[in-house]
Amino acid sequence: MDFSTTTEQQALVEAVTRFCREHLNAVSPPREGEFPWDKWRLCCDQGIPGMPIGAEYGGLGYDCLTTAMVLEALGASCTDNGLVHALVTQILTALQIQAYGTDAQKARLLPAACRGELVLAQAMTEPDAGSSTGDIRTAAVAVDGGYRLNGAKVFISNAPIAGAILVYAVTSPGANFLQKLSCFVVDAGRSGLRKGRPMAKMGLESLQNGELFFDDCPLTDADLLGRKGQGSSMFSEAMTWERVLLFATHLGRIAHVFELSVEYAKGRTQFGSAIGKYQAIANKIVDMRVDLELGRLMLYKAAWLKDQGRMAAFEASMAKLFISERLRQAAIAGLQIHGGYGSRKEYPLEGILRDAMAGTIYSGTTEIQQNIIARFCGL
Repeated sequence: MDFSTTTEQQALVEAVTRFCREHLNAVSPPREGEFPWDKWRLCCDQGIPGMPIGAEYGGLGYDCLTTAMVLEALGASCTDNGLVHALVTQILTALQIQAYGTDAQKARLLPAACRGELVLAQAMTEPDAGSSTGDIRTAAVAVDGGYRLNGAKVFISNAPIAGAILVYAVTSPGANFLQKLSCFVVDAGRSGLRKGRPMAKMGLESLQNGELFFDDCPLTDADLLGRKGQGSSMFSEAMTWERVLLFATHLGRIAHVFELSVEYAKGRTQFGSAIGKYQAIANKIVDMRVDLELGRLMLYKAAWLKDQGRMAAFEASMAKLFISERLRQAAIAGLQIHGGYGSRKEYPLEGILRDAMAGTIYSGTTEIQQNIIARFCGL
Protein backbone atom coordinates (compact mmCIF):
# COMPACT_ATOMS: atom_id res chain seq x y z
CA MET A 1 0.00 0.00 0.00
CA ASP A 2 1.19 3.51 -0.83
CA PHE A 3 -0.34 6.25 1.33
CA SER A 4 1.81 9.04 -0.04
CA THR A 5 0.42 11.98 -1.99
CA THR A 6 1.99 13.43 -5.09
CA THR A 7 3.74 16.78 -5.19
CA GLU A 8 0.98 18.06 -7.48
CA GLN A 9 -1.76 17.00 -5.06
CA GLN A 10 0.00 18.66 -2.14
CA ALA A 11 0.44 21.85 -4.16
CA LEU A 12 -3.25 21.89 -5.15
CA VAL A 13 -4.39 21.44 -1.56
CA GLU A 14 -2.12 24.26 -0.42
CA ALA A 15 -3.30 26.50 -3.26
CA VAL A 16 -6.99 25.96 -2.49
CA THR A 17 -6.41 26.55 1.22
CA ARG A 18 -4.58 29.78 0.47
CA PHE A 19 -7.25 30.86 -2.05
CA CYS A 20 -10.01 30.40 0.53
CA ARG A 21 -8.24 32.20 3.33
CA GLU A 22 -6.81 35.08 1.33
CA HIS A 23 -9.52 35.69 -1.24
CA LEU A 24 -12.75 33.70 -0.95
CA ASN A 25 -13.41 34.33 2.75
CA ALA A 26 -12.56 38.01 2.32
CA VAL A 27 -15.67 38.58 0.19
CA SER A 28 -18.56 40.02 2.19
CA PRO A 29 -21.27 37.41 2.77
CA PRO A 30 -24.61 37.92 1.00
CA ARG A 31 -27.81 38.65 2.85
CA GLU A 32 -29.31 35.62 4.56
CA GLY A 33 -30.79 33.20 2.04
CA GLU A 34 -29.16 34.81 -1.00
CA PHE A 35 -26.68 33.02 -3.22
CA PRO A 36 -23.05 34.30 -3.07
CA TRP A 37 -22.54 34.97 -6.75
CA ASP A 38 -19.29 36.89 -6.20
CA LYS A 39 -17.76 33.90 -4.43
CA TRP A 40 -19.15 31.53 -7.06
CA ARG A 41 -17.39 33.48 -9.80
CA LEU A 42 -14.12 33.48 -7.88
CA CYS A 43 -14.31 29.69 -7.56
CA CYS A 44 -15.14 29.32 -11.23
CA ASP A 45 -12.13 31.45 -12.15
CA GLN A 46 -10.03 28.86 -10.28
CA GLY A 47 -11.59 26.02 -12.30
CA ILE A 48 -13.25 24.35 -9.32
CA PRO A 49 -16.52 23.34 -11.08
CA GLY A 50 -14.55 21.57 -13.81
CA MET A 51 -11.98 19.71 -11.71
CA PRO A 52 -12.87 16.15 -12.85
CA ILE A 53 -14.13 17.18 -16.30
CA GLY A 54 -12.00 16.56 -19.38
CA ALA A 55 -9.84 19.33 -20.78
CA GLU A 56 -11.64 19.06 -24.13
CA TYR A 57 -14.71 20.52 -22.38
CA GLY A 58 -12.85 23.18 -20.44
CA GLY A 59 -12.20 21.13 -17.30
CA LEU A 60 -9.00 20.32 -15.46
CA GLY A 61 -9.13 16.55 -15.88
CA TYR A 62 -8.31 15.61 -12.27
CA ASP A 63 -8.89 12.03 -11.12
CA CYS A 64 -11.36 11.22 -8.35
CA LEU A 65 -8.78 11.07 -5.55
CA THR A 66 -7.22 14.42 -6.46
CA THR A 67 -10.66 16.01 -6.77
CA ALA A 68 -11.61 14.61 -3.34
CA MET A 69 -8.45 15.98 -1.77
CA VAL A 70 -9.06 19.45 -3.20
CA LEU A 71 -12.69 19.39 -2.07
CA GLU A 72 -11.56 18.32 1.40
CA ALA A 73 -9.35 21.41 1.52
CA LEU A 74 -12.24 23.54 0.31
CA GLY A 75 -14.50 22.15 3.04
CA ALA A 76 -11.84 22.83 5.65
CA SER A 77 -11.06 26.40 4.60
CA CYS A 78 -14.18 27.96 3.03
CA THR A 79 -16.47 29.59 5.59
CA ASP A 80 -19.58 29.30 3.37
CA ASN A 81 -20.69 25.67 3.43
CA GLY A 82 -23.73 26.44 1.28
CA LEU A 83 -21.45 27.63 -1.51
CA VAL A 84 -19.30 24.51 -1.16
CA HIS A 85 -22.39 22.31 -1.48
CA ALA A 86 -23.50 24.21 -4.60
CA LEU A 87 -20.09 23.73 -6.20
CA VAL A 88 -20.12 19.99 -5.53
CA THR A 89 -23.64 19.74 -6.98
CA GLN A 90 -22.30 21.42 -10.11
CA ILE A 91 -19.41 18.94 -10.31
CA LEU A 92 -21.59 15.88 -9.74
CA THR A 93 -24.15 16.89 -12.36
CA ALA A 94 -21.42 17.64 -14.88
CA LEU A 95 -19.90 14.21 -14.24
CA GLN A 96 -23.19 12.57 -15.22
CA ILE A 97 -23.34 14.57 -18.43
CA GLN A 98 -19.73 13.64 -19.21
CA ALA A 99 -20.38 9.96 -18.53
CA TYR A 100 -23.71 9.52 -20.31
CA GLY A 101 -24.27 12.50 -22.60
CA THR A 102 -24.13 12.55 -26.35
CA ASP A 103 -21.38 14.51 -28.05
CA ALA A 104 -23.89 17.28 -28.73
CA GLN A 105 -25.06 17.39 -25.10
CA LYS A 106 -21.53 17.49 -23.76
CA ALA A 107 -20.46 20.20 -26.20
CA ARG A 108 -23.50 22.32 -25.36
CA LEU A 109 -23.48 21.98 -21.57
CA LEU A 110 -20.06 21.15 -20.19
CA PRO A 111 -17.92 24.14 -21.26
CA ALA A 112 -20.47 26.60 -19.87
CA ALA A 113 -20.81 24.50 -16.71
CA CYS A 114 -17.03 24.43 -16.17
CA ARG A 115 -16.95 28.21 -16.50
CA GLY A 116 -19.83 28.47 -14.05
CA GLU A 117 -21.96 30.38 -16.54
CA LEU A 118 -24.48 27.53 -16.61
CA VAL A 119 -25.58 26.31 -13.17
CA LEU A 120 -26.57 22.64 -13.04
CA ALA A 121 -28.88 20.63 -10.80
CA GLN A 122 -30.09 17.02 -10.60
CA ALA A 123 -33.61 16.12 -9.54
CA MET A 124 -34.70 12.78 -8.12
CA THR A 125 -36.33 13.44 -4.71
CA GLU A 126 -40.10 14.00 -4.63
CA PRO A 127 -42.62 14.93 -1.90
CA ASP A 128 -43.56 11.26 -1.43
CA ALA A 129 -40.33 9.64 -2.60
CA GLY A 130 -37.21 10.49 -0.63
CA SER A 131 -35.38 7.41 0.55
CA SER A 132 -37.76 5.21 -1.47
CA THR A 133 -36.69 6.28 -4.95
CA GLY A 134 -38.66 3.36 -6.37
CA ASP A 135 -41.84 5.28 -5.54
CA ILE A 136 -41.19 8.33 -7.71
CA ARG A 137 -44.23 9.49 -9.66
CA THR A 138 -42.83 12.09 -12.03
CA ALA A 139 -43.44 10.55 -15.44
CA ALA A 140 -42.32 11.20 -19.01
CA VAL A 141 -44.96 9.81 -21.37
CA ALA A 142 -43.84 9.11 -24.93
CA VAL A 143 -45.55 11.19 -27.64
CA ASP A 144 -44.72 11.87 -31.27
CA GLY A 145 -41.22 13.31 -31.42
CA GLY A 146 -40.46 13.00 -27.72
CA TYR A 147 -42.12 13.01 -24.29
CA ARG A 148 -44.43 14.98 -22.01
CA LEU A 149 -43.13 15.41 -18.47
CA ASN A 150 -45.47 15.74 -15.46
CA GLY A 151 -44.77 15.68 -11.75
CA ALA A 152 -42.94 17.48 -8.95
CA LYS A 153 -39.51 17.39 -7.31
CA VAL A 154 -38.46 18.79 -3.94
CA PHE A 155 -35.29 19.61 -1.95
CA ILE A 156 -33.35 20.03 -5.19
CA SER A 157 -29.98 21.73 -4.64
CA ASN A 158 -29.26 24.59 -7.08
CA ALA A 159 -32.78 24.31 -8.56
CA PRO A 160 -33.79 27.98 -8.12
CA ILE A 161 -30.66 29.20 -9.95
CA ALA A 162 -30.07 26.30 -12.37
CA GLY A 163 -30.05 26.79 -16.11
CA ALA A 164 -30.19 23.06 -16.84
CA ILE A 165 -31.55 20.24 -14.68
CA LEU A 166 -31.16 16.47 -14.92
CA VAL A 167 -34.62 15.11 -14.16
CA TYR A 168 -35.25 11.45 -13.34
CA ALA A 169 -38.70 10.27 -14.43
CA VAL A 170 -40.69 7.09 -15.02
CA THR A 171 -40.75 6.10 -18.68
CA SER A 172 -41.76 2.42 -18.33
CA PRO A 173 -44.35 2.20 -15.51
CA GLY A 174 -44.77 -1.57 -15.74
CA ALA A 175 -41.07 -2.37 -15.61
CA ASN A 176 -39.04 -3.19 -12.51
CA PHE A 177 -37.11 -0.40 -10.81
CA LEU A 178 -33.92 -1.14 -12.72
CA GLN A 179 -35.64 -0.38 -16.03
CA LYS A 180 -38.52 2.00 -15.26
CA LEU A 181 -36.60 5.30 -14.96
CA SER A 182 -34.91 7.52 -17.50
CA CYS A 183 -32.99 10.79 -17.15
CA PHE A 184 -33.62 13.94 -19.16
CA VAL A 185 -31.82 17.26 -19.56
CA VAL A 186 -34.42 19.97 -19.02
CA ASP A 187 -33.45 23.57 -19.72
CA ALA A 188 -34.75 26.07 -17.18
CA GLY A 189 -36.64 28.06 -19.80
CA ARG A 190 -38.66 25.10 -21.05
CA SER A 191 -42.41 25.63 -21.15
CA GLY A 192 -44.28 23.60 -18.55
CA LEU A 193 -41.48 23.95 -15.97
CA ARG A 194 -42.11 26.09 -12.89
CA LYS A 195 -39.63 26.67 -10.09
CA GLY A 196 -40.54 27.17 -6.45
CA ARG A 197 -38.92 29.78 -4.25
CA PRO A 198 -35.71 28.88 -2.38
CA MET A 199 -36.43 27.04 0.86
CA ALA A 200 -35.49 28.45 4.25
CA LYS A 201 -33.45 25.89 6.20
CA MET A 202 -31.77 25.49 9.58
CA GLY A 203 -28.34 25.41 7.92
CA LEU A 204 -26.57 25.84 4.58
CA GLU A 205 -28.42 29.13 4.21
CA SER A 206 -26.76 30.24 0.98
CA LEU A 207 -27.43 26.91 -0.77
CA GLN A 208 -30.44 27.34 -3.03
CA ASN A 209 -32.84 24.41 -2.50
CA GLY A 210 -36.25 24.39 -4.10
CA GLU A 211 -39.17 22.63 -5.71
CA LEU A 212 -39.72 21.93 -9.41
CA PHE A 213 -43.12 21.47 -11.02
CA PHE A 214 -43.67 19.94 -14.46
CA ASP A 215 -46.98 20.39 -16.27
CA ASP A 216 -46.95 18.79 -19.72
CA CYS A 217 -43.35 19.94 -20.12
CA PRO A 218 -42.33 19.02 -23.69
CA LEU A 219 -39.14 17.00 -24.20
CA THR A 220 -37.51 15.77 -27.37
CA ASP A 221 -35.59 12.56 -27.92
CA ALA A 222 -32.44 14.72 -27.90
CA ASP A 223 -33.14 15.62 -24.25
CA LEU A 224 -32.73 12.01 -23.10
CA LEU A 225 -29.47 11.50 -21.19
CA GLY A 226 -28.16 7.99 -21.68
CA ARG A 227 -30.55 5.28 -22.84
CA LYS A 228 -34.22 4.94 -22.07
CA GLY A 229 -34.58 2.84 -18.92
CA GLN A 230 -30.99 3.50 -17.82
CA GLY A 231 -31.94 6.06 -15.17
CA SER A 232 -31.74 3.79 -12.14
CA SER A 233 -28.23 2.58 -12.88
CA MET A 234 -27.14 6.13 -13.71
CA PHE A 235 -28.50 7.41 -10.41
CA SER A 236 -26.83 4.62 -8.46
CA GLU A 237 -23.49 5.57 -10.00
CA ALA A 238 -24.19 9.25 -9.32
CA MET A 239 -24.78 8.44 -5.65
CA THR A 240 -21.41 6.69 -5.42
CA TRP A 241 -19.72 9.79 -6.80
CA GLU A 242 -21.74 12.00 -4.45
CA ARG A 243 -20.92 9.98 -1.35
CA VAL A 244 -17.24 10.37 -2.16
CA LEU A 245 -16.95 13.97 -3.37
CA LEU A 246 -19.58 15.72 -1.28
CA PHE A 247 -18.41 14.05 1.90
CA ALA A 248 -14.82 14.94 1.15
CA THR A 249 -15.94 18.48 2.01
CA HIS A 250 -17.50 17.19 5.24
CA LEU A 251 -14.22 15.50 6.08
CA GLY A 252 -12.56 18.87 5.67
CA ARG A 253 -15.09 20.34 8.05
CA ILE A 254 -14.10 17.81 10.73
CA ALA A 255 -10.52 19.01 10.29
CA HIS A 256 -11.71 22.60 10.70
CA VAL A 257 -13.60 21.83 13.92
CA PHE A 258 -10.54 19.95 15.20
CA GLU A 259 -8.27 22.94 14.54
CA LEU A 260 -10.71 25.39 16.13
CA SER A 261 -11.04 23.16 19.19
CA VAL A 262 -7.29 22.68 19.67
CA GLU A 263 -6.67 26.42 19.38
CA TYR A 264 -9.41 27.27 21.85
CA ALA A 265 -8.45 24.52 24.31
CA LYS A 266 -4.89 25.84 24.40
CA GLY A 267 -5.90 29.46 24.96
CA ARG A 268 -8.91 29.16 27.27
CA THR A 269 -7.94 29.01 30.96
CA GLN A 270 -10.17 27.74 33.78
CA PHE A 271 -9.22 26.77 37.34
CA GLY A 272 -5.67 27.89 36.68
CA SER A 273 -4.94 25.71 33.62
CA ALA A 274 -5.64 25.66 29.91
CA ILE A 275 -8.80 23.60 29.46
CA GLY A 276 -6.98 21.31 27.03
CA LYS A 277 -5.08 19.95 30.03
CA TYR A 278 -8.28 18.50 31.41
CA GLN A 279 -9.01 14.97 30.27
CA ALA A 280 -12.71 15.68 29.66
CA ILE A 281 -11.74 18.26 27.02
CA ALA A 282 -8.68 16.49 25.63
CA ASN A 283 -10.63 13.28 25.01
CA LYS A 284 -13.15 15.11 22.83
CA ILE A 285 -10.33 16.47 20.70
CA VAL A 286 -8.62 13.09 20.52
CA ASP A 287 -11.87 11.55 19.23
CA MET A 288 -12.00 14.18 16.47
CA ARG A 289 -8.44 13.41 15.42
CA VAL A 290 -9.10 9.67 15.30
CA ASP A 291 -12.32 10.22 13.34
CA LEU A 292 -10.47 12.45 10.89
CA GLU A 293 -7.83 9.81 10.25
CA LEU A 294 -10.35 6.97 9.87
CA GLY A 295 -12.63 9.04 7.67
CA ARG A 296 -9.76 10.00 5.41
CA LEU A 297 -8.66 6.37 5.01
CA MET A 298 -12.20 5.29 4.14
CA LEU A 299 -12.88 8.14 1.72
CA TYR A 300 -9.53 7.97 -0.04
CA LYS A 301 -9.95 4.23 -0.54
CA ALA A 302 -13.34 4.76 -2.20
CA ALA A 303 -11.88 7.49 -4.43
CA TRP A 304 -8.92 5.27 -5.34
CA LEU A 305 -11.28 2.44 -6.31
CA LYS A 306 -13.17 4.82 -8.60
CA ASP A 307 -9.92 5.78 -10.27
CA GLN A 308 -9.14 2.10 -10.83
CA GLY A 309 -12.47 1.64 -12.59
CA ARG A 310 -13.68 -0.66 -9.82
CA MET A 311 -16.98 -0.75 -7.95
CA ALA A 312 -16.99 1.48 -4.88
CA ALA A 313 -20.63 1.63 -3.79
CA PHE A 314 -19.95 -0.31 -0.58
CA GLU A 315 -16.92 1.77 0.37
CA ALA A 316 -18.61 5.05 -0.55
CA SER A 317 -21.65 4.18 1.55
CA MET A 318 -19.50 3.36 4.57
CA ALA A 319 -17.52 6.57 4.14
CA LYS A 320 -20.70 8.64 3.87
CA LEU A 321 -22.20 7.02 6.96
CA PHE A 322 -19.08 7.43 9.06
CA ILE A 323 -18.12 10.97 8.02
CA SER A 324 -21.61 12.45 8.23
CA GLU A 325 -22.21 11.05 11.70
CA ARG A 326 -18.75 11.93 12.99
CA LEU A 327 -18.98 15.49 11.67
CA ARG A 328 -22.21 15.93 13.62
CA GLN A 329 -20.54 14.57 16.76
CA ALA A 330 -17.43 16.70 16.20
CA ALA A 331 -19.55 19.84 15.83
CA ILE A 332 -21.41 19.05 19.06
CA ALA A 333 -18.14 18.38 20.89
CA GLY A 334 -16.54 21.52 19.46
CA LEU A 335 -19.45 23.63 20.62
CA GLN A 336 -19.25 22.04 24.07
CA ILE A 337 -15.52 22.79 24.26
CA HIS A 338 -16.22 26.44 23.41
CA GLY A 339 -18.91 26.59 26.08
CA GLY A 340 -21.18 29.63 25.92
CA TYR A 341 -19.03 31.19 23.22
CA GLY A 342 -19.73 28.24 20.95
CA SER A 343 -23.42 29.12 20.82
CA ARG A 344 -22.80 32.72 19.74
CA LYS A 345 -23.21 33.80 16.14
CA GLU A 346 -19.80 35.47 16.23
CA TYR A 347 -18.18 32.05 16.56
CA PRO A 348 -18.36 29.47 13.74
CA LEU A 349 -19.33 26.40 15.78
CA GLU A 350 -23.08 26.92 15.96
CA GLY A 351 -23.25 27.40 12.19
CA ILE A 352 -21.11 24.34 11.53
CA LEU A 353 -23.42 22.28 13.73
CA ARG A 354 -26.53 23.48 11.90
CA ASP A 355 -24.90 22.74 8.56
CA ALA A 356 -23.76 19.31 9.72
CA MET A 357 -27.21 18.11 10.70
CA ALA A 358 -28.38 17.81 7.09
CA GLY A 359 -25.41 15.65 6.14
CA THR A 360 -26.97 12.65 7.86
CA ILE A 361 -30.06 13.07 5.65
CA TYR A 362 -29.05 13.98 2.09
CA SER A 363 -27.30 11.53 -0.23
CA GLY A 364 -29.21 8.77 1.55
CA THR A 365 -30.01 9.00 5.25
CA THR A 366 -27.92 7.31 7.93
CA GLU A 367 -30.56 4.60 8.11
CA ILE A 368 -30.47 4.02 4.34
CA GLN A 369 -26.68 3.74 4.43
CA GLN A 370 -27.01 1.13 7.16
CA ASN A 371 -29.49 -0.79 4.98
CA ILE A 372 -27.13 -0.63 2.00
CA ILE A 373 -24.17 -1.83 4.05
CA ALA A 374 -26.29 -4.61 5.56
CA ARG A 375 -27.12 -5.87 2.05
CA PHE A 376 -23.44 -5.90 1.15
CA CYS A 377 -22.94 -8.00 4.29
CA GLY A 378 -25.43 -10.52 2.97
CA LEU A 379 -28.22 -9.57 5.40
